[in-house]
Amino acid sequence: VNQADESERRVKAWIEQLKGEGFFENEGSSSSAPAAAEAAAGAGTKAPMSSKVGVFFGTEGGATGDVAGMIEECLPAGLPKKDIILIDDGEGPGALLEVDALLVGCPTWNTGADTERSGTPWDEFYYEDDMLPKISLAGKNVAVFGRGDQVGYGENYCDAAGELHDCMKKQGASMFGYADIAKDGEYIHTGSESDRDGQCIGAMCAQANQ
Repeated sequence: VNQADESERRVKAWIEQLKGEGFFENEGSSSSAPAAAEAAAGAGTKAPMSSKVGVFFGTEGGATGDVAGMIEECLPAGLPKKDIILIDDGEGPGALLEVDALLVGCPTWNTGADTERSGTPWDEFYYEDDMLPKISLAGKNVAVFGRGDQVGYGENYCDAAGELHDCMKKQGASMFGYADIAKDGEYIHTGSESDRDGQCIGAMCAQANQ
């Protein structure tokens, strides 16, 4: 299957899935909203599809940025959007608090390592005291996308996306966009930290082998 076409299909289907899950119905959880609104969003309260959405990604060779661009193009029309943020640009953790729904992505390098597998500034962002650990993502909707190579690195496919997911969840985010691996039909990897009991923790796109 052609890589670019397969990634586009997967991204389009994923955005439709997120719409059905209410991912974009989280208005009012941004940092300017009162704590009560954040608590309501965390409890699953639904509002009209008018969340402020941000796409945040790290990249080493540019392929994850290509996926981020596909995601931006597929977002529902009319949503208030923040610009796509390349995490390498030195954004502080406060940028995550400026939106209601976050789409976050990374590639996988350093395969087989226990932590810090993306090879991007995400790896420091997760753990440095003045970065992600400094903030709460309670009331935020978060969905993860990743980029890897499921043939060349089939035993570690999109491992780093699993770490990104876990770090966001640890800070209190509500996680969305899990994908049924068998139903998708194009996943052929043999192992992945982004695979949780037969579900990918988001939209995983292969570098050349979908």
